[in-house]
Parts: sequence; structure tokens; C-alpha cells
Amino acid sequence: LAQAIKHSPDNATGLDGVSASDLRLLSPGALHWLAKMYSAIERGAHWPRQVPVGRTAWLDKTEGAQPSLDPLDYRGLAILSKIYRLYFVIRLKHLRPWIGSWEDPELYAGTTAASGAEDAWYLTALDFELAKLSGQDITGGSADIWKCFDQIQRQLVYFLLEVGGFPLGILMAYRNF
Repeated sequence: LAQAIKHSPDNATGLDGVSASDLRLLSPGALHWLAKMYSAIERGAHWPRQVPVGRTAWLDKTEGAQPSLDPLDYRGLAILSKIYRLYFVIRLKHLRPWIGSWEDPELYAGTTAASGAEDAWYLTALDFELAKLSGQDITGGSADIWKCFDQIQRQLVYFLLEVGGFPLGILMAYRNF
């Protein structure tokens, strides 16, 4: 905890008002109690009522000088409690071996490898360009999972994570949030 707090950025606080600089003031005894709270949550206790409350900042996804008037052109970014973010920063580091076990060279998101959608677009563009220069026919397709996070069936996700070997304590903390 002390190491994670030391390297934690002093960015936006949640509605609880706790910042990284506040956490840096915690004594070793207070860190011990925070660790005990996290352990209790992993065993099924609920998060303190102040923690799961957040605020949302809305970012316009469109190009240009004028903001969009279409609400669907905005992406909401949840700003959650520093206590919650700290826990999952630590646990995400602990999950790297599990995440790595799911890596695939053709998967361009959600892995420990430094790759993303732009890498996939670039490599696909190279494949198309090579086919064009070689006179080969090429066919491709794409799918955009539009608003997918609004459509997720959480009970199915929890089940799939459990079956996939996700650590149960971390799943319990995520589920209870």
C-alpha cells in the first residue's frame, strides 16, 4: 500500500475528497487498517458507503471547434474514490500474470502487451496495401461494439471471470462495488 500510494498521481479526487497527498499522510497503523478493510471486502464485506459514489466528466468525442449537441457523441468518464482506485491499481498489477495467460497476438486490447486499436488498424491497412500492390483480392470486415458497456450482462461477466480463473477475492470486491 505504501509503495502504491507513494507513486499515486495527485489527480482528481472522488466525491469523498480523498487525494493521493492525503493518503501519503497515513501512518503505518492507518495503512494496516486500510489493508484490513481491503481484505474484508475481498471476503465479501461491502465497500464503505462513501466509496462507491462518483462523479462523471463528459468528454465530446467529435472533431472540430464546436461541441456536439448529440448526447451520444459524449463519453462519460467516472471519477471514483481514491480508496477504490488505489485498491484496483494494486490488484491490477497482481493480475498481470492472469491477464498475460489470455494474451493472443491477434487481440489488440485488454492485455499486458502494449498494443491497441491503432495497432490493429495500422497492420490491417498494411495488409490491404500489400494486397493492392500485389494485385490480390482482399476482403475484410469490422465491427464496432457501440455502447457495449451499456449492454453488458454483469451476471454473465462475473460467471465468465470465475470460470476463467479470475481470483475470487478481487471478483468479490468488484462485484460488491
